[in-house]
Amino acid sequence: MTENPQTHCVVRAMTESDWPTVQAGFMHSFVDHRTPAVWAWRYQWHLPDQVGRRAAISQAPDGTVAAFVGASVHRCWLQGQEWPLCLARDHYSHPLWRGRVGTARQGPLVAAAQIFHTNADASAVAIAVGIGLERRVRLESLLGLCSLYQGGSWWRLTLSATHKPEHGYTVQVVPTHFAEPVWDALWAERRQNLQAALVRDQAFLAWRFDDRQGRCYWRFALWSVLSAVPLGFVVLTPTAAGQAVLVDLMLPEQPQAVRDAWNQIIQWLQGHGISEVSTFLGQACPAYPWLARWGFIPTEPPLPVQAVYRSYSAVPDGIDFDRDYAFTLADSDLY
Repeated sequence: MTENPQTHCVVRAMTESDWPTVQAGFMHSFVDHRTPAVWAWRYQWHLPDQVGRRAAISQAPDGTVAAFVGASVHRCWLQGQEWPLCLARDHYSHPLWRGRVGTARQGPLVAAAQIFHTNADASAVAIAVGIGLERRVRLESLLGLCSLYQGGSWWRLTLSATHKPEHGYTVQVVPTHFAEPVWDALWAERRQNLQAALVRDQAFLAWRFDDRQGRCYWRFALWSVLSAVPLGFVVLTPTAAGQAVLVDLMLPEQPQAVRDAWNQIIQWLQGHGISEVSTFLGQACPAYPWLARWGFIPTEPPLPVQAVYRSYSAVPDGIDFDRDYAFTLADSDLY
């Protein structure tokens, strides 16, 4: 716990008793009336503090929250071992405190971010990941609070109205809610092909693509009649009329199965009026080479955002996040 000499706010790790004031500040800052059920899901209140979530606040002299930095806690796979990972969620400063000090780097939001990262580094968390607005990311990067993720890029696919996808016969593409424990078996198989990635087991997939996220998700499981374990999954979300975003995917290992599955998904998208699909993917993702084969082309981000990460002292030697981390949009709160 410290006091920011510029704002006289007390900067500290958040406690469970702070949630009402954090929620009140968020509602005032964003005019967002999240229900208690959404907050409980978003920050995994069914888990103990520090295990399900981590957060820091700048508390104003009157007891209100001047700024908040929060993350849900999950696991990442680094060189064959699992480590805690922070997935960035809400970062906000109360409107009354914006611009009240000389520069943003002296403000309550930066102070809260600094204590958040200090505490995470001291508690065996390996990394924090997310996608943030460029303006905030540039400031935090200059202050050493995050690193820009340079290992991925944005892509866009335009679906031709005359394109007639072939029907696939080797793969069944069916809706899913990731409720089945078989998704743990799929992750156990595929993690061996990854140097660094967020753990995509059943618990994470079911949590990340829960309807309480406030978005419509099109979740597809890829199955073979010859296997009791799914071959992969694809998750998309509609964003505007005729547009969708590919949020996450894990593809079959057999090229023909990939082609059959993607053909069926393209046919489904066209049947639902989708003419354009965009995505962000890291080069370390096994699915990355397929983007160009499917007809995706490099594009600019749809919003002024930048993927970032923060590695802490617990990270094993030899990890190069730009080269090794399999980043997808599921590693963020953007979609």
